[in-house]
Amino acid sequence: MGLHMNERKAVTRETRGEYRKVGKKEKGLILDQYVRLTGYNRKYAIRVLSMRPGKTATGVIDGKTVVFKAGKKPKPKNRLGKPVYTGKTVARIEATWRFYRYKRGSCLAELIRQNIDFLCSSRMPDFHITPAISTRLPAISGRQTGRLLKPDKDAMRLRGISGTASAASALLKKIPVRVRYTDEERDTPDSARQTRFTIAATPIRGNSTSPLPLPMPPPAGCGSTAC
Repeated sequence: MGLHMNERKAVTRETRGEYRKVGKKEKGLILDQYVRLTGYNRKYAIRVLSMRPGKTATGVIDGKTVVFKAGKKPKPKNRLGKPVYTGKTVARIEATWRFYRYKRGSCLAELIRQNIDFLCSSRMPDFHITPAISTRLPAISGRQTGRLLKPDKDAMRLRGISGTASAASALLKKIPVRVRYTDEERDTPDSARQTRFTIAATPIRGNSTSPLPLPMPPPAGCGSTAC
């Protein structure tokens, strides 16, 4: 009687690490022993032992389909070194970013490299770039610049405001439209009505807004407006 499923998985976990480290000749010896223990087909055993972390392989054992999943690769430890761009350096990058009209990270990094002498010697405006900072700024990449400026970009981004919707609602409030009429106005023919709509005109002088002049009806007995 062969090994149970849990026992086969345990043997696979222990054998996989050793199998991937040794050479071709040693792999053949390990594979022979592994096939005798598990009862797997040789080609299937090679595929199971050669799997990298995150990949899976399927097979049929005792009439059942089994999925083998390799263990996850251990995550790398956090960096032990100190950050290169500290608070003072980031403040100088932000000042340069505002001076160059909020360029994107790749453009700003190139502008810093090309104009580092001007940024160090300028006094109006004064970027306060010390010799230590001037040696680190030219080496900054575009992606690193974008990551450092991300909090400032997020703070300047408008949220929850649609320019089209707000402009349309404001425009509708400034254009009053007449929609109600008296019974006397309803009985008056269209040609003799003073107006149908009252629309606010654009101010010409000062800040005052006055309605458009109302069209006058033609005099009685005249067939055209030019008489």
